[in-house]
Amino acid sequence: MAITELNTMTRQFIAIIEQVDNETGQIIENADLVKMLNEVAINYYFILHDKDTDNGVTERPHYHLVFTTAKRVRLGTMLNRISKILHIPKVVITIDIAFNYNYHIRYLMHLDDKEKYPYDPNDIITNDEKGLEFAQRSRTDKIDTETLIESCGQTKSRIALMRLIGIGNYITFYRAIDDIYQELYDKDNWKVVFFCLTQKNHSYIIL
Repeated sequence: MAITELNTMTRQFIAIIEQVDNETGQIIENADLVKMLNEVAINYYFILHDKDTDNGVTERPHYHLVFTTAKRVRLGTMLNRISKILHIPKVVITIDIAFNYNYHIRYLMHLDDKEKYPYDPNDIITNDEKGLEFAQRSRTDKIDTETLIESCGQTKSRIALMRLIGIGNYITFYRAIDDIYQELYDKDNWKVVFFCLTQKNHSYIIL
C-alpha cells in the first residue's frame, strides 16, 4: 500500500512492514531486511516497533524503515521489489515518500512523540551511523533566534542547515538566514567566519 500515488518517483522512502504475515505465519527477521536494503538502498535505518499501543491495546509488531536509493524510483516499483525480495504479499507493506528525512529517522525512536513509547537508538539498524547521530541532533520544533544563529554557524551548507533546523524552520526564517549568512561570510577576503552564540560568550573560528 502507499499513501502517495504509486507512480510518484523519489529517492527517499519510508516503509512499514508487518513482522508476521498473518496468512503464512512468515516472520521477518532483521537479517532479511538488511539483505533487502543492501540490494535496493545506499543508506538505511530501521527498527522493530513491538511496544506501540493504540488506546491501551498493544499493536502488532512492525518494522519502520527509512532509506535512500541511488536513483529515483517509483513507489510502485519499490513496493514490488520489497515484496519480491522478502517473499511477502504487498498488503503487509506500506510505503511512501520520506518528505522530512530527519523527522522520519527521529520517529524510529519517537523522539518528537513523547506520548509514545521511547525506543532506544541502539536498537536501530543502519549502515549510516553519522546520519543517525545527525538526525538525533536535528530540530523539528520551532527554534529561537539564538539557536538559529548558532545553527548557521555550524555549517555553510544550506542543505545541511535545512536538515539541522528542519524544513519548517528553514522556510520560516529564510530571509533571516540570508542576513545571518551575509554577516558570517567575509566576501572581501574570502574567509568564512563561523559564529557560535552561547549564553556566556561569542566564539569565532576563521578558516
